[in-house]
Amino acid sequence: MNKIGTTIAKCSIAAFAAALLITSSVHAASSAAIVQTRSDDETLYVYAKNLGSFEKGDVLIGRTAAQAKDAGIVENTNTIIFVDNSVSITKENTARVKNILKLYADKKPSTERISIAIYGEDIEYCIKGETDSEAIKTAIDAIPTVNRETYLTDILYEELQNITRKDDYTRFIVFTDGVDNKAVGITKEELLSALKNNPVPIYSIGCKYKNNEELLKNLFALSRQTGGAYFYLEEIKDDDAIAAGLNEEIRKIDVTVPESLRNGSKQNVQLKLSTAEGTTELKGEFSMPFEEEIIQAVEEVSVEPEPVVQEVVEPIIEPKPEPEPEPEPEPQPQPEPKPAFDPVTIGAIALIVIALIVLLVVKLTKKPNNGAPKQKAPKKAKNQGIPNNIDAIVNTPTPVAPVNPVPVPVPVPVDDDKTVVGGAADDDDDKTVILQGGGVIGRKTLVLVDNDDKTKVFRYPLQHKVIIGRNNASGDVNIVINHNRTVSGRHCAISMPGDQLIIEDYNSSNGTFVDNNKVVGQAVFMPGTDIRLGKLSLHVDVENS
Repeated sequence: MNKIGTTIAKCSIAAFAAALLITSSVHAASSAAIVQTRSDDETLYVYAKNLGSFEKGDVLIGRTAAQAKDAGIVENTNTIIFVDNSVSITKENTARVKNILKLYADKKPSTERISIAIYGEDIEYCIKGETDSEAIKTAIDAIPTVNRETYLTDILYEELQNITRKDDYTRFIVFTDGVDNKAVGITKEELLSALKNNPVPIYSIGCKYKNNEELLKNLFALSRQTGGAYFYLEEIKDDDAIAAGLNEEIRKIDVTVPESLRNGSKQNVQLKLSTAEGTTELKGEFSMPFEEEIIQAVEEVSVEPEPVVQEVVEPIIEPKPEPEPEPEPEPQPQPEPKPAFDPVTIGAIALIVIALIVLLVVKLTKKPNNGAPKQKAPKKAKNQGIPNNIDAIVNTPTPVAPVNPVPVPVPVPVDDDKTVVGGAADDDDDKTVILQGGGVIGRKTLVLVDNDDKTKVFRYPLQHKVIIGRNNASGDVNIVINHNRTVSGRHCAISMPGDQLIIEDYNSSNGTFVDNNKVVGQAVFMPGTDIRLGKLSLHVDVENS
């Protein structure tokens, strides 16, 4: 009897432990947590799991108060399922995962969009954005088994670049035997850094293959750090429990951001939500929305930045070298009749006569001979005040001779500290040249052309490092490209110290690529090469003038 009792007790403990393991694996952490944020021009959308409905929500963005609204359980989810269909996955595990995914398709909300992809070095979609459960299950059954290597980090990193701040709630579901990357591919640290800037929860289903314990640890750690649940097929035998865990409810919280904070900056956000269970506090650091109108204003003035330089040289070219002459000074004075031989009158007349004689002499000496060709203005001697580094190119017009005679010719003052530019008045050549330290140099201009829209062309002088980004919040961005959201605010810089171009990535969110090779730090390339800023493909060239 004692043996039977002991056996029953052991079985009961084992059953309880197994049930506890399954429950904890399926539901992961029970406390409320933020798994993703999105935004539009004025609203921050916060997505949280394990959160009940709430009536009131107080928000603190930095030190600014705001209000939160309960938008309900998310149903318009965008789910991307990555299936490892290599031969390292056993037939038994392949059959189980297909069954789990079909059970999941039956239980999903009707508006949830499902994409299924198989991958090796590249990604191949079996179905994309499908809401019909039967079509999804047909695609699952058709997944083949292929003998190839799989590199999960590269695939996830690439797909992450396609998700923008305005997309609906998006999550990844991964079935594989572990996280691995190519020797020269994206590391798990780089993937985690990208996920920090663009949070996407990753739900994982792992299976055993040889000695893959370390790869599985990396896989499940990826899920924990992004707020997704994870399941180990060797320990959880209940396919329905795993399918239910994949259908985790997510609640959407709408936060109206004060206008003063709609600048795209990162802010610490604290939410206090009054639920039926009590007050729930959530916090994190999130990117704020930014107004489209502000971006557009920058775009309109950013393509041709040189007009700013023209304002500097306007005092030189402004045509005001002569004062307005008095109209015919001789008849203007009408002295009252005075006695003849008045010495004051005689002196005034004498002065007027002398002034007229001087004016006539000056006029005759300045007038060119009739029929003789006009001489070209002599080239200016080397100006000792010309700086060695000239940052602007302008045309200086030839001074216009005064129409009316003036008492004394007024010369145009020359400022030795101003940039001196010559060219248009020399010989018959209309080209603008720069005098720098007494010599003539050419001008190189960086030209960027959008490969998807050839009408979008950006130019900027290559005299110094040219900084490129999506906005000029930092105050030093030279070329603003704001029609593609994958370009960072201060993305990269291009310079040309010799015959080759140098591109430097400024720790951009979506990366900088030269001929599809990721730039880590700096890279050297030739004019005529294609580069990519996030998802934006640009053709780079250099114009010489």
